[in-house]
Amino acid sequence: MPQPPARPPGLGFETASPSKPVSMQYALETPEGIYVPLEALLVPMPSSIQTDLASGAVNPLAADLAQPMAATRGCRFAEIPSSSLQSPQSSGNGRHKPKLSLLRNKASVISMAVVYEGYAKRLLEGQSSSLAWVNIGRILALMDLDINAPNRNQQLAKIMFTQAWPIVADVNRFSASPTQLDLAVGLSNGEVLWIESISNRFSRMNKDGTLASNAPATAIAWVPQSSTIVAVGYGNGSVGIYDVEREDGAPLSTPNTAHHVNLSTPSLKVIQSGTTPHKSNPIAFYNVSNDQITALKFNGGGILAVSSRDGYVRIIDMAEQRVSDILPSYFGAVTCMEISPDSKYLVIGGEDDCLGIYNLETMDIVARLEGHRAFVLAVAFDIFQTEAATYRIGSVGEDGRIILWDFSPDTLPHRLSGEMKRPTMLGDSQVHPFVPHSDVPVIFPVAQSAPEIEGLEPASFCDILFDKGAISATTSDGIIFSWQRPQV
Repeated sequence: MPQPPARPPGLGFETASPSKPVSMQYALETPEGIYVPLEALLVPMPSSIQTDLASGAVNPLAADLAQPMAATRGCRFAEIPSSSLQSPQSSGNGRHKPKLSLLRNKASVISMAVVYEGYAKRLLEGQSSSLAWVNIGRILALMDLDINAPNRNQQLAKIMFTQAWPIVADVNRFSASPTQLDLAVGLSNGEVLWIESISNRFSRMNKDGTLASNAPATAIAWVPQSSTIVAVGYGNGSVGIYDVEREDGAPLSTPNTAHHVNLSTPSLKVIQSGTTPHKSNPIAFYNVSNDQITALKFNGGGILAVSSRDGYVRIIDMAEQRVSDILPSYFGAVTCMEISPDSKYLVIGGEDDCLGIYNLETMDIVARLEGHRAFVLAVAFDIFQTEAATYRIGSVGEDGRIILWDFSPDTLPHRLSGEMKRPTMLGDSQVHPFVPHSDVPVIFPVAQSAPEIEGLEPASFCDILFDKGAISATTSDGIIFSWQRPQV
């Protein structure tokens, strides 16, 4: 049985130690739908072709067989909340705009940006139910993912990078309005871009990676209820907090003041404190892990979950600048995670080929989701099909499978408190114990699919997106597959 490290690394402050089943309801057949052959992202793409499926097998992930599976270019999603663009929010009033023009830029980081005719109108008039920024290689493109859109494969905007390339991106849902649409992009050299998509302007933070030792930006998330504050995770295990309206400050170094040393703990090294006013970026900076940060998720209540390739998720109380809890994976690195819409549950996935669901109030693992045959790379809650009693979860992985799960907390067996091991302490952080497979309820998929399209080599899925009309997933070689929603 796999065993995790006895405890997470102490970031240099201490010596670290070494490191009931539910039956499947639907077994999906491999879809034999129509695809769009794609030679390169820069080549204009034809509209999706529609024809009958060759197979008559019922496929819940393509519930209406008259609508074939479609494919377009992409790798990672940054979804645009189309509903927010219809109703102005006060958060956007009086806001600053980024300083540099995307279309007339002289910055070394961007080689060219193209905005197509009708771009702004398409954004503001809600002509599509699903718009998202997607990235592959050195290109970041705005795509229409509406499965019924006649020009689904057209990029509405396209940004090409030079010295570094986009790895992660996130759209600010709080500030989104008809006059403001903010996108934060993390680059391979650690630089962070603030792109305002309506005015086509941008600003640079951590320019050329000088503030974070040139480590790549590997995770990014806007702070909830904030128009300007964004959190960035790095490949060296650090997390920086930036205000997009501020300039860069001096390069950071190891904390050498008594104030910062006293704030640090064995599980969180404070390089720059967020409780002290700063006129420049970053406004806070922490060493969280000795390995790559893979995801950042806020719960809306001042809590930040940070996952790492060291096999742990750290729960950080941002007001206290303290790691309150440390949660282990079943085995290996944590590659992805998501918090439920009601902030009650955290689901994590990784190199153990399964997902674990944690109760964020008790920090106990309550279920494991089994069905993947390789590393899990992305997970998401379906906000359009999640109710109080049941949560719909989707995941994708290196096995090229998209899997849907239904998680109903009330149906899980109740574990007595005496059966649970107590957390150990690392400084003032609770390190929660590894729970054996036999002690955790297992949930199996309600629907799954592993596309095999003639002419396309099987590829690893790397991201998943739910919208009102479809489910989309991206592959590592830059294909976006979309399915109509299953009738389950």
